Amino acid sequence: MKKKEVCKQDNIRENKRNTSFELMRILSMFMVCAFHWQLHGYNDSISSSNLCVNQIISFVFGSWGILGVNLFFILSFYFLNKKKEISYSKIIRLVIKVSFFGTTIYIIGILIGATNFSYIQMIKSILGVFAYQYWFITVYIIILIIAPMLNKILAELSTRECHILLSIMIYVTYCLSWIIGNEIAGRLSCGITIYILIYTLENKINYNFFEKYRILAIPGIIVGILGEIVLSYLGGNNPIFYKMIEKLQTTNSPYMLIISLFVFYIFKNMKLNYNRVVNFLGKYAVGAYLLHGGASFIKDYLWDGLFEVGKYYKLAPPKYITHYIICIILLFAVGVICDFIYSNFLEKVLIRKI
Repeated sequence: MKKKEVCKQDNIRENKRNTSFELMRILSMFMVCAFHWQLHGYNDSISSSNLCVNQIISFVFGSWGILGVNLFFILSFYFLNKKKEISYSKIIRLVIKVSFFGTTIYIIGILIGATNFSYIQMIKSILGVFAYQYWFITVYIIILIIAPMLNKILAELSTRECHILLSIMIYVTYCLSWIIGNEIAGRLSCGITIYILIYTLENKINYNFFEKYRILAIPGIIVGILGEIVLSYLGGNNPIFYKMIEKLQTTNSPYMLIISLFVFYIFKNMKLNYNRVVNFLGKYAVGAYLLHGGASFIKDYLWDGLFEVGKYYKLAPPKYITHYIICIILLFAVGVICDFIYSNFLEKVLIRKI
C-alpha cells in the first residue's frame, strides 16, 4: 500500500511538469548542440568559409546556440522569480553532478587518447563549476544563490525604477559591450540582465510586447538566416563581415535576446497536453550539454574527430545534412541516457543524506 502511495505521489509530481516548457528545453538543447557543431567543426571555420550550400545548412541549424542558452535562462528565472529562500540541496546536487560528469569525461578522454593527463586539468574537472568548466551552469548556480536577494530588491523597486535598472543593464551588457567587442560585462552580467528582464515582464508591467507579438519570432529567425547568408557573401571580399556573423551569434547579442523572448512566450502560451515522452526527454536534456560542453579537448575530439565535421562539410549537401542531423540526435540521446543513469542511480550513491 505504501509503495502505491509513493508511486502515486511521483506521478502527481511528474504531471506538474509543463510539457510545453519541456519541449522548449529539448529544442533548446538541440540548438546548443547544433551551434557547437557550426562553431567548432571544420577547424572552427564554417561561419568564415566561402558561401556554399553546406554553410547555409549550418546557418539554418547551427546559428541558435545562444538562443537556446537564453531560453534555458529565461525558463529557469521565470520560476526563480518567486523564490524566497536559497535551495542549498539543489545547488550541492548540481555542483556534484557537474564535477562527476567533468571528471569522468576527462578520465575517459585520457584512456582513449583524446587528451593527455594534466594535474591542472584534473583539478579543474573536479572543481567543475568553481573552475568555470561549464560556464552556463556556473552562472546559473550564482543566480540560484542570489535570486532570493534579487527578488526582495526588485519587489521593493517601483516600475519606473525597474525600468531604469533594466535599461542600464541592457545598455552595458547588450549594447556597449556588444558593439565595442570588449568584455566590459561578462556572461554573469547576461544572466543577471535576463533575470531582471523576465522579472520585470512578469511582475512589473501590464502590457507585455513580447508576449502579445510573440509570432514575430518566426520572421525574426528568417531575417537572421538571410542576414548571415548576405554577410557570408560579402565576407568573401572583406573578412569584417564574417565578424558580424559572430556578433549575431555571440552570448551578448541583442538580436538573440529579443528572439529568445518572443520564442519563450510562444511556448508559454502553447498549452500542450501532458506527454510522458516529451517530459522525460526534457527532464534529462541537460545531459547532452554535460557531455560536450566542458573541457576544451572535447571540441577537437568530438566535432572534427569523432563526428568528422570537416570531412562531411566538403561532401554533397544531402550527405552533409543527413550526417549533421544524425550526429546531433545521437549526441542528445546519449546525453539523455547518461543523465538518466546518473540522476536515478549514481546520484543516490554519491549523495545519500541531501
